[in-house]
Amino acid sequence: LGKPDLAQAAFADAEHADPGYAPALIGQARVKAQQTDLAGALALADKALALDPKSPDSLQFKGDVLFAQHQTADAITVFRTIVAQKPNYLSAHWALIAALERQGDAAGANQALAALQAIAPKHPQTYYFEALVRAQEKNYPAARDAIQQQLALFPNNSAGMLLAAGIDYEMGAYDRAEAGLVRVLQSDPANDYARRLLVGTFVKSRQPAKALDAMKPMLGRFGSDAVMENLAGEVYLLNGDPAEAAGHFEKATKIDPAGARQKAGLALTRLAQGDAAGGVRDLESAATSDSGTRSDLMLISVAMRQQQWDKALTAIDALEKKEPGKPLAANLRGLALLGMRDTLNA
Repeated sequence: LGKPDLAQAAFADAEHADPGYAPALIGQARVKAQQTDLAGALALADKALALDPKSPDSLQFKGDVLFAQHQTADAITVFRTIVAQKPNYLSAHWALIAALERQGDAAGANQALAALQAIAPKHPQTYYFEALVRAQEKNYPAARDAIQQQLALFPNNSAGMLLAAGIDYEMGAYDRAEAGLVRVLQSDPANDYARRLLVGTFVKSRQPAKALDAMKPMLGRFGSDAVMENLAGEVYLLNGDPAEAAGHFEKATKIDPAGARQKAGLALTRLAQGDAAGGVRDLESAATSDSGTRSDLMLISVAMRQQQWDKALTAIDALEKKEPGKPLAANLRGLALLGMRDTLNA
């Protein structure tokens, strides 16, 4: 009811009345977890398990806390213990599959999914986790079939709608992805993952104004998120603001230099140090060796900001070869020609 202090006091009174009552300890632990005191929650879970080592509820809570602490291997051990002791304890099966997927253990996740399907083949969450496993395998048609079965049974499930949208995104069905993500955000406007995916959907479908509008509620909340900074750079570039785009690309490289392509990261470092020629040269090299378009977009944004229009046009030509038939290159070429005051060809 939003009163954790009262709840904590009630659980403490219950423990005082019966020190051997493990559920009271787990109740206190849940309050601590809600207050983000995961270490305190784990200590109370261990105390409860000392009283009742085989309690599936206490074990499940401990596993959930370990998972939240990114102690995934330990969480998997706990979830497997529950499944072995109480095979019909469904939440342990669900948590086990999620943990195995996080660890990248595709074979283990498939085995855990088969065990869940044997126990509850028609349960909505069985379909959900089948979709999750198939999506991780990049078997998107099978993943979509499974998640549609889940949503047929549980149509307003936010997690299901979000996974369905992610699958549609990967399949290039951007209209379906957009519709699903809009529904998720209507019920959960603070869901930044859904918003990020919606922005990415608009970028992929080349709807720059919609992408910017979708991103605005997140501005100022990127923190140390290099992926979001990169996405923001793309959004601003699509909206014809190369200066703002370059700023976000530079932030992304500062946040995660090892995760950026090496040549592009070096290029932005040189640019930050004032070596404009060296930075552009490295971006040109990165764009040539990169089969994707991110390095090209970075090069175009930097060249436009520096008013090196010939280099920008050369980079736009290369981008067009990588994405033939898409309007982005033509739009950027128009911006570059306007910058050169060539209004006739723009």
